Amino acid sequence: MMKEYKHTKAKEASLKSEDKNELGAKLSAPVILASVILLSLAYITDIIYTKNTVSAVGETFIISRFLLEAGNLLQKLIFPLISTGIAAVYGGLGAIPGGLLGGMLAGIGSTYESANANATSVSGVFCSLLAGFIAGSCTRSALKIFRRHSQKDEVTPFIFVPAFSLIITLFAVLLLNTVSGYINYLACTLAGLAGKTNPLAVSVILGIFMTADAGGPLYLAGYTFGVASISTGNPEYMAIVIAAGAIPPLTMGLYTIAYKERTQGYEKALGIAGIGGGLLGLPQSALVFYTKKTYRFILACIPGGILAGMLSLSLNCSSELPAGGILSFTSYGRPLFFIFALACGAMVSTFLLSLTDGYNYITETQNHKEGPEAAESLSVQI
Repeated sequence: MMKEYKHTKAKEASLKSEDKNELGAKLSAPVILASVILLSLAYITDIIYTKNTVSAVGETFIISRFLLEAGNLLQKLIFPLISTGIAAVYGGLGAIPGGLLGGMLAGIGSTYESANANATSVSGVFCSLLAGFIAGSCTRSALKIFRRHSQKDEVTPFIFVPAFSLIITLFAVLLLNTVSGYINYLACTLAGLAGKTNPLAVSVILGIFMTADAGGPLYLAGYTFGVASISTGNPEYMAIVIAAGAIPPLTMGLYTIAYKERTQGYEKALGIAGIGGGLLGLPQSALVFYTKKTYRFILACIPGGILAGMLSLSLNCSSELPAGGILSFTSYGRPLFFIFALACGAMVSTFLLSLTDGYNYITETQNHKEGPEAAESLSVQI
């Protein structure tokens, strides 16, 4: 009995944080897929209705506006689902309120200075991961304290533990969003200074911003800079933003196709949506890989994003619209070269992801084969 207990504790200790993120990824996966589909349909219906891709950004036809709003509403649920799943794994059901609140605040950018939505302070998926961890850890710690001092009292922990986790998570996320606002300001300033001196440096900076972050301060700074560059007569920077931002979902899609044995069923479905989302300028379709593979995915995507941005700039590509992706190609300058830049960046990142994720996959496979659970299942099969 003691041996089995020690084995269980050792197994829990060896459980990686990426494995604990699995529930958050699974909960958010169908919502991500649905939001990508709705937003894609919004752009497509505008194309069909207006027959003019320049104005087709999902806001012209009444049906496309409805689909756009529905897709945007679903997107707001992605971060709470990620943080809630992680919180439940770390702390159980009592951590769900803190996880929900943390994810919602991370998605709208509330800070100590303003409880209202603030786009410049949105901290994105990484704050959602931290919010889930904080809520779960606080809940688990509080439960241990209550059970240690009062093992028979089950009502008090049920009331106070979720409230304690909720309050700690609230203050932590507000702090993270405040820091995110400063990061966004510094990133915008850096991109603006680079834009006045060296366009090639801008492509590198934007390539990093659009791939190292998933809907957070760096990504928002890059996108804001790209939109502003259209009005200042530099549409080539918007093309860099779109090209680099498309690399993560395209990489996820190509990876799930090329390395099927390393991906699960829902990841394969999202991989297909990722290719469409990347081509349509919907980078949120890659959030599952940001959640599960995090640093390995980021390390693979950054070089591809930089390459795509540099090629887009070198080949004189440009974009007069900030949305629509390939459906807005009539507003692009040299669209075929833009596709070439996307393809090169995505293939490089897919190859790098196969290297960064390959060692982890091989190690997990060996541990699974050598573990006692595999031996038991094998004996049953025999």
